[in-house]
Amino acid sequence: MTGFARTNGNISLGQNNIAWTWEIKSVNGKSLDLKLRLPSGFDDMSVTLKNKASEILNRGSVSAFLELTTENLSKNIKIDEKLLEDLTLQAVALCQKHPEIAMATAGELLSQRGVVEQDENTLNDEDLLTLKEKILADFISTCQKLQYDRQKEGEKIKNALGAILEKISEITLNIEKIFEI
Repeated sequence: MTGFARTNGNISLGQNNIAWTWEIKSVNGKSLDLKLRLPSGFDDMSVTLKNKASEILNRGSVSAFLELTTENLSKNIKIDEKLLEDLTLQAVALCQKHPEIAMATAGELLSQRGVVEQDENTLNDEDLLTLKEKILADFISTCQKLQYDRQKEGEKIKNALGAILEKISEITLNIEKIFEI
């Protein structure tokens, strides 16, 4: 059966607000064929995700996509002092060599790539495990929603086919009466 399900989740870990969205869609298929698209660093979850999906979904060509966004709440910045000093020396030398060129401002020097960077606050092993557990729980929930969606579609098809068969039966009876078969 075809179907679609989406689940959103989020968690705050350390200095990070992390949000994710699972999107799972399926089309008819004789066996279960699960394709996963995971962010880098989450490939180790593939086997577990496939096993959980096979416990819930019997068959179909299923595509699951995990989108992950992280907002770093840390306002810590790093200034590459060596790069800034090198740029400043080069700017001063350029101005001395060509007096018609205006000296670069501090803002212009700081805006050069690599001079100022936000301090990345990576997750420790415990927080990463917590995140993966939450993501797995939402994956299971999304698979269950997909299975429910597929069952509802199956019921609609069954009812539609039942109505068609009933109509065919009525027409057949009418024909038999007309021709006294």
